[in-house]
Amino acid sequence: MPDVGREAAPPEKRLTQEAFGRWQAANALNGHRPGPQHTKAIWAALQTMEDMARERAAAKVFLSSLDPGVGKTQAVIHFARSLVAAQDCREVGMMILVGRVHEAEELAQALADVREALAVYVSDPKVNETNSGAEPGQAQILITTQQMIERRLRHSGTFHSLAEFHYAGRPRMVRVWDEAWLPGEPITVGRRAALGLADPLQRRFPKLADEVENIASRLNGAARGTLVDLPDFEALGGEPALSILEGAGLEKRQSGYDLLAKLLRLSGQTVRIGHDGQLGEALVSYADSGTAEMAPCWCWMRPGGCARPTDTPNRSGSAWSAFPVLKRTTSLCGWAFGAGQGARTFSITRRPVSPCWRALPRRSEASRTRHGL
Repeated sequence: MPDVGREAAPPEKRLTQEAFGRWQAANALNGHRPGPQHTKAIWAALQTMEDMARERAAAKVFLSSLDPGVGKTQAVIHFARSLVAAQDCREVGMMILVGRVHEAEELAQALADVREALAVYVSDPKVNETNSGAEPGQAQILITTQQMIERRLRHSGTFHSLAEFHYAGRPRMVRVWDEAWLPGEPITVGRRAALGLADPLQRRFPKLADEVENIASRLNGAARGTLVDLPDFEALGGEPALSILEGAGLEKRQSGYDLLAKLLRLSGQTVRIGHDGQLGEALVSYADSGTAEMAPCWCWMRPGGCARPTDTPNRSGSAWSAFPVLKRTTSLCGWAFGAGQGARTFSITRRPVSPCWRALPRRSEASRTRHGL
């Protein structure tokens, strides 16, 4: 990591150095003094974003676990400004995915100086109009929500096929995911809830309704951990899953609609039976969220944000997701930069995962065992 201002950056690091210089200047102005490891981690993050912009980043999800207040979001803001200013990156688009609409608004306000190159694309048209200086397809910097991209991936195919998120006729090269990235999501379908789907399915999809009743019957009294082979629901319904979902007559955003959507995503899979001791037996599995197809992608992870793998659902059934998520993450991650506890949690490949790693204190063997590492 060079000292900004002491040497000219080579072309392949020009965006990194410019954004890093802006970040350091802002820190000095605000009296913010991040430590040397945090500073190295921010440099590594900016370098990875530039690698994406220049199409030399590996097709991985790059995880960064840094403490709150270090300047992660500010680094993204300064990189966006540097990208817009770079003459040789006019056709390189950037996508920033946040968890809430108000976060998209705050980010857009922070980037008001490049408003003409920025668009906010969320579910609220008023928010889009108020905070955008260009149409989404014409804006070099696009801010959207994680929920929006997840919905599109769930129903519309691969990330590269989502033309509404493209810039200059192709997918945006720089992709930043602000926390809460999961390559898979939990699916739990309880016996009683599944039985309730039979009636709305009966009128248009009688064979599928009969099979749902059969599944509920098989769940009754089944032992925890039993494996169940589910049939092809589309074949039973005679229509694609989305048509079955729409044709069942259930109202969108209601519990029955969401439950049927979950069940259809388990079509043809072998799933496990769980039991939480209160709500009864349930089909427990997970489904790919589709976000892994966005690689290369940079993700800020909250320190300590990884759960210990478990095969026992909690009362809501959601804890089951910990095992498949961690299992799948091992094959997808690139590097995690930072001194937060979460970065160490991602050492499940049992090898150093960042240039800063060797400077970090190692967990004791007892601690590693406790965290399932």
